[in-house]
Amino acid sequence: MRTVRRETVAKFMAATCVGLLAAMLGFRAFLYSRMYLEPGAPAGISDLVELALGLLLMLALAGAALSAAWLAFAGGRERLVAAGIGVVVVAVALSAGPLHNLVARWATA
Repeated sequence: MRTVRRETVAKFMAATCVGLLAAMLGFRAFLYSRMYLEPGAPAGISDLVELALGLLLMLALAGAALSAAWLAFAGGRERLVAAGIGVVVVAVALSAGPLHNLVARWATA
């Protein structure tokens, strides 16, 4: 029963990473340019929201990686689940920057 909880936590953390990436990209695409920026100011509230979403994504990625490592030490079937979660974490971490830049270019075009 205990390994089911570990798997559930690890899968939830991986899903949280994907959800935060989607939220970050959605914010950048649809809301970033509509938020107020004071003329002459170097940054606005939209930049702070984007920073907060990025920090939350990094924390979620670290938590998912730690939970996958914790699950990998359990052995058996859990190692396969941990490997899948590791793939999700690496994919989200590597694609976040390029996808963010792509969405930013599309939103301003």
